[in-house]
Formats: sequence, structure tokens, C-alpha cells
Amino acid sequence: MSGNKISRFELLLSQFPFKDQRMNRNDTQSFIRFFYFLYENTNIHYLYFVKKETLIDYLKYHRSKQFEIISFTQVIQDINLFILYLKNKSGINKEIEIDLSLKNTKLWMNL
Repeated sequence: MSGNKISRFELLLSQFPFKDQRMNRNDTQSFIRFFYFLYENTNIHYLYFVKKETLIDYLKYHRSKQFEIISFTQVIQDINLFILYLKNKSGINKEIEIDLSLKNTKLWMNL
């Protein structure tokens, strides 16, 4: 029985669009970063359970690395792409509202 058990790594990986031939290199890299962040820094098994706080944690993670891995603007692009994917992916269809504009001073002050 346990031989058929799928690992969290495989389960999470299966929910990302890595096999989509139409995806460009930048989008693929963005999803790879997000996948590894979720895998290494959360307990999430299903993308449906990603919350606004998870996206903010992604931003905080890169801030803690002083944006050496990727730039601040790339982090924002990653988050926006991931939100779009969650919203449009059949089986997930989840909308996450997060204001990443400079007008959201509360968010930026709390980082």
C-alpha cells in the first residue's frame, strides 16, 4: 500500500504547468522558484490552500535574502504570474486579492 503513496514533492510538482510547451522560459523560471519556495518553506500540499499570507511570505523570503537571488521587481512579477495561474487553473480557480501597489503602505511598512 505505501508503495503507491505519492510524495509531497511529487504532489506539489504535479500541480504546476511545467509540461506546458507554450510556456516561455521566464514563466518557467518563475514557477520553479515558486515551487521550491512552497516545498521548502511551507506545509502546503495543494495549491488551492495558498493564501495571501503565503504570497507575502514569498516576498519576505526574498527580502531576507536581500533580493540577491532575484530582484524585487521579479518577485512581484512571480507573485502576479502565480496569482493569475491560480485564478485560471481548472481545479483550483482561486482568487487571491493582494494589493502590491505602492499605495498599500500597510503592507510595505510591515515588511
